[in-house]
Amino acid sequence: MDINSVGLALNDISNEILFKLRSEGIDGVLDHSTHHVYRDTWERTSIKQALLEPWRDKIDIDKLSVEVITNSGDKGEIHYHDDSYAVVTFLGPREHFEEPKGCVYYFYSKEDPNKVLSGITLQILPRVIHGFRSPDGCPPVVFLSVQSKKIIEDFFPV
Repeated sequence: MDINSVGLALNDISNEILFKLRSEGIDGVLDHSTHHVYRDTWERTSIKQALLEPWRDKIDIDKLSVEVITNSGDKGEIHYHDDSYAVVTFLGPREHFEEPKGCVYYFYSKEDPNKVLSGITLQILPRVIHGFRSPDGCPPVVFLSVQSKKIIEDFFPV
């Protein structure tokens, strides 16, 4: 599958999950039994597998990483994924999370942070530097991540 087809499939999945989060809330979407902490920084909870089934004939859903990820604090590593395409959407009140006031993200650079606003969606190509931080005193930055490969298999700090 070429990168454009992967990107379109990941966008479709992301949009459907966002719709479900907004209409059904987190309990209708998240598989709470998968909640864990990754690299001492990221709280990760997978989306219920049944929600991905409609895409099985379009993309290998067993290779995907589809999670709601939370980073509290200023420890978020700037990193890249060598062989993964990702669609990341920052979550807020529409998805039943707190507005991420004061949080920042890095995209293509580790020098210039951008302000996080709920609803912003990033299309992250392989090898693009990015990261997310929630400075002290700010609410956690929470985002939906739909990634073409398991994060644990493709994470490289910068």
